Amino acid sequence: MSTKFKVFREFTSDDSFLNQVIPENITEFQVTLSLARDYDGNNSTNGKFIPYWDTEKVTPEVIKKFKKKYEPTALRVKVLVSIGNKNKQFPFTIGSDSNSEAWVSEATASLKSIIKTYNLDGIDVSYGDIAANEADFVNSVGGLVRNLKQNKLITVASFATSADAANNKFYNLLYAEYATFFDTVVFLSWVGFTPSRANPVASLEEKILAVANEYKAVKAFLVAYSTVAEDWANFSPPIFFITLHGLLGNSAVKGASIKVISDATASFPAKWIPEILLLAASK
Repeated sequence: MSTKFKVFREFTSDDSFLNQVIPENITEFQVTLSLARDYDGNNSTNGKFIPYWDTEKVTPEVIKKFKKKYEPTALRVKVLVSIGNKNKQFPFTIGSDSNSEAWVSEATASLKSIIKTYNLDGIDVSYGDIAANEADFVNSVGGLVRNLKQNKLITVASFATSADAANNKFYNLLYAEYATFFDTVVFLSWVGFTPSRANPVASLEEKILAVANEYKAVKAFLVAYSTVAEDWANFSPPIFFITLHGLLGNSAVKGASIKVISDATASFPAKWIPEILLLAASK
């Protein structure tokens, strides 16, 4: 099998990744833990991040064993922490005093602790709702990622963008200012875009490639979809995977990201994903 797809990422809050079967053509498997938030349940902690994934199932020891499992193989595995929010809950904010430097300092310290405790390799920025102005978001998030990279605490940094114009403008500005610190961009294909009814596959492919062109200098551009049925309002899983197949020979796309969250919330089993990806990547 010949393919240019090299990266497979699973976005999850539990240990479903432990039993994932990785397609043989994939060279890097990334697990993104969802989520760490700077909220204490209801109120912002102004940069002090707390893990909100299933910390009983995903422990430092579990991650250690997971990485050790793949040491004898050619497959690279990396585990990232995702900072962000779901829907309108827990939006990005730096507090009422709008002190970007203070937020960056607190965020760097708290995430350093999480990264070292769990032996993580990177960070993913995935805010769907931002309650800050553009300058504060760019300076705060960019400053955080810069600190983590320059202090060699992480080797991978990514952010998730979409077709939601109001949200995407923040990430366009973030990338313009801090491009050297981000090596991966993830396009959430189901957010803010409805393909044409006449030709949904061609329409979706055109949109993906247009966004990929905005980030053509990035090392890896990943196309994301979701196993959660509530995310399927704009188009169904078959449309996504047929489109993914059509993108196989295009060097602009380096891999796929699948939102699982947990086996309990997935509307098709996580174990199906490698099989679907194999079908999408076979010719």
